[in-house]
Amino acid sequence: MIRKIVLTAVVIAMTMSGCSKEKPANQEILKGNENVTQSLDDSTNGSDTSSNQGNQESGSKNKNAKDDQNNSVIPSLKMLSMYNQTSCNTEEGYYYLSETAEELVDGSFGRHLMYIDFATKQEIYLCSNSGCQHNTKNCNSVFDSEEFLMDSNLFVWKKQLYVLSKDCDDEGTLGIDLIGDASDVSVKTPVATLYCMDLDGSNRRKLCTFEAGLTVENSIFGDDQSLYFITKKLSSKRDGNTTYTTSTDRKLVRFQVETSSIETVCSLDFHDGLKWNVVGCNMDRIVFHALEYANGKTEEEIMKCSDEEWREINHSSQSVYMTFNITTAEKNEVYRCSNQCLHNEIMKNEFLYISRKDSGDIEQINILTGNKDTVTTLKQNYLCGVYDDVLCCQNRDTVIDDNERYGFI
Repeated sequence: MIRKIVLTAVVIAMTMSGCSKEKPANQEILKGNENVTQSLDDSTNGSDTSSNQGNQESGSKNKNAKDDQNNSVIPSLKMLSMYNQTSCNTEEGYYYLSETAEELVDGSFGRHLMYIDFATKQEIYLCSNSGCQHNTKNCNSVFDSEEFLMDSNLFVWKKQLYVLSKDCDDEGTLGIDLIGDASDVSVKTPVATLYCMDLDGSNRRKLCTFEAGLTVENSIFGDDQSLYFITKKLSSKRDGNTTYTTSTDRKLVRFQVETSSIETVCSLDFHDGLKWNVVGCNMDRIVFHALEYANGKTEEEIMKCSDEEWREINHSSQSVYMTFNITTAEKNEVYRCSNQCLHNEIMKNEFLYISRKDSGDIEQINILTGNKDTVTTLKQNYLCGVYDDVLCCQNRDTVIDDNERYGFI
């Protein structure tokens, strides 16, 4: 877990790092009919994820999940986006939104959607107008900064390019007032909007606008018919001169593209005091990860500890992985381990893979059957991606010969 602290002066919040770039260890994007998984940097605690269970009843809010699915096909989910993903790919090429906004001719600012063709190895603005200077809002490659927020997600689904324009998800942020005792800080969330366009950037159109006041998480799923999003409401709890941002009414919603309708699938409020973050999915199961602290301490309590206390508590915590069946609303713990040693995880099909730095072991957990097995032991045991059926690994040491940097399973 990486602590996120926001300093505030009266009612003005000054975020030290802007939108959080903390990312769990795996990222999945859709590539044709395959899942391509990319892994990111180690975290500072035992688990390389910043997300950063025993079997139990899911509560009354979840019991409608089974009823809603009785007369429908069980979904087969694929991860389309995780984190604030600003790039994606098809079998033909790679798309990405530029990191910085540039000034346009009318004085406004916008980022550009770029495309790299795998066959020609050429990078271009995603604009088919040969005479375009790519500096006006009329250009297909220009994304107006006022309309498309910095935490926007880019993904491909059913041979269409999608952009979810959204604000940062500040759940888990600790705020500190610099001047006096400010009044309660309300969490104002800009409206999230989903856009779609053809793969060449043309025919851009707005598909839906989410309800005002909702925060949409970065994890996006898709099946053959629909897109799925996780929404929630943020609120700030005040304690002296600090505020801690929490969420309520977290739920999985389904957007049916053909009818442009949004409906609730199930509640994701598990009411167990843990902060569950998405790791991946398979069929109608979503895999979550949480940190479980000794003596039942909560994330909010941990955030208020001193750095020394935080490191000690974090070191004695455990990483817990569970599956949640969106059809039956059943929870099932599939794995747990101590955070005394660095580890990271990645999803491939129905398998959750966990690597451990101390032993070099890479464990495989079948989330459907619960079967566990040690696949191999490698020096290059940091799980960094999945390509086709190959699990890609790299050495955790940065100073090393290239011949010993990568491993493949």
